[in-house]
Amino acid sequence: TSFGAACPQPDDRFSGLTPKVQDEACLYLNVWAPKKADAPLPVMVWLHGGAHRFGAGSVPFYDGKNLAKRGVVLVTINYRLGYLGYFSHPALDAENEGGNFGLMDQKAALEWVRDNIAAFGGDPKQVTLFGESAGGADTLYLMADAKSQGLFQRAIVQSGGGWNRPLTKKKMQKDVLDNLGSVGIAQDINAADLRKLDAKALVKALVGGIGFGAFLDQKVTLEAPSKAFDEGRAAKIPLIIGSNDWESNLLLAKSGKTGLIARSLPYLPQVYGWYGDKTNSAQERNSLLFRDIVFAAPARWLAARQSKQAPTWLYSFSYVTSGSRGKVPGAGHAAEIAYAFDTLGATEKSAANASEEDHTMAHKMSDCWAAFAKTGAPNCALATWQPYDANADNVLLIDRNPRQIKLPDRKTLDGVVDLFGPGTLLGG
Repeated sequence: TSFGAACPQPDDRFSGLTPKVQDEACLYLNVWAPKKADAPLPVMVWLHGGAHRFGAGSVPFYDGKNLAKRGVVLVTINYRLGYLGYFSHPALDAENEGGNFGLMDQKAALEWVRDNIAAFGGDPKQVTLFGESAGGADTLYLMADAKSQGLFQRAIVQSGGGWNRPLTKKKMQKDVLDNLGSVGIAQDINAADLRKLDAKALVKALVGGIGFGAFLDQKVTLEAPSKAFDEGRAAKIPLIIGSNDWESNLLLAKSGKTGLIARSLPYLPQVYGWYGDKTNSAQERNSLLFRDIVFAAPARWLAARQSKQAPTWLYSFSYVTSGSRGKVPGAGHAAEIAYAFDTLGATEKSAANASEEDHTMAHKMSDCWAAFAKTGAPNCALATWQPYDANADNVLLIDRNPRQIKLPDRKTLDGVVDLFGPGTLLGG
């Protein structure tokens, strides 16, 4: 009937939806369920995005009411963020519990669903894990984790990347010590005093942008998810995966300096070749390259590998809400969430921006997500959507006329894989 506190976090300049009530006691989850059901219903568990630094399961766009009306039990969760969620320090090494506490929280929530969701009419053997951005990346980590497999039977990854290169424990620990020192916390602090720190001190200590998250703590996380997918060891379950066409709106909110290599990328001959027919602007080439390296190419790369293990569907979301058309170049990062949840009216601004056409699109897309949770296939009125076939290179383009097409920029994405993919010189 009401939401618990969100986990401590800084102000979210990207979405402007910073939760007002925050507390270290934040490990709550939220359940929406139909009042009556003749049989146990499929369950959908949502992992929110926010760069592992922001967000909560209570954000208005994650309201599960409309998905639940489609005959599913919807669960959203909180998980620890920032240095409260991902942390390594010499004072804690003796405890040997790992440091990816946010991932531990997500797994604990899935175990809670397994043990308790039947009381809400849900089927614990029919769980779809889905998430966006950081939540999508974590979905991939959990699919790759042998100990988590079996806790969910389907997955949806929305703009979750896939070529995550987690820091080693040594590098993570160095970053932590350096950042703690920047806010006056002694490097030789002991575990008891670490735990006495005000959470706000740890929130203030963490600097940086979208690359923060799970690291190789050698307890919870042992490898990059791409390695497990490449070797066929990830969970062999049906998967929907995709990205948006203007993911680079993230760059507008990104803070911090850019390294020399990153600044040089738009001028590489290969990059000129990929995007030269689209723009003469280095800044625009950088935006397209960011989208493709971080989101579009990894989604296709993962679809090709997962499709060998289980049915997989690839999408590209480019639908722009009516009130934003002509004002933005495409569907920005996270733009698809309100359509997947059918929550376009979640805020006053969103409601004012949406037309009847937009609401119809949201109804159809949400139907797709619910159909996947129910049957393992996204059969719905949105469009005919067939499983990904690497030879056909088929993708569902979700725009004002949703349709399945052959990927138009496949040669560019091939080049991105060769230059920046796992195991390459620039990809690491």
